Amino acid sequence: MEQEIAVAAAAPDYSVWGLVMQADPVVKGVMLILILASVACWAIIFEKIVNVWWLNRSIRRFATATESHSQRGLMRAVLQAGEHEADIDQDDSQTERRHSIETAMRSALKAQLQRIEVGLPFLATKPRRS
Repeated sequence: MEQEIAVAAAAPDYSVWGLVMQADPVVKGVMLILILASVACWAIIFEKIVNVWWLNRSIRRFATATESHSQRGLMRAVLQAGEHEADIDQDDSQTERRHSIETAMRSALKAQLQRIEVGLPFLATKPRRS
């Protein structure tokens, strides 16, 4: 019986916890870095899922709304930029005025999308191969 206990105690522990505890300090450091990178990636992925959901909801509300002043968020920012540009008194032709309104709305849209896209380059990085 004592011999069986000694053999069981000497047997290597191949569980995840056992392998981690038996690992070298360098290996433990690499595992810690990988775990932190994984948590960061999942946090960014979750944030993007929430942002896309919010944008879809905003777009659906915009499509069904009859008055632009009741909107908030992305569509509100784009519409406000267009309205602000339209309110400016200009002696331009109809085509130039339309172009300036479009430019203002595109700039507002680009600014909102840049705010939403924060963190995406982190997800797109991949290691370089030698």
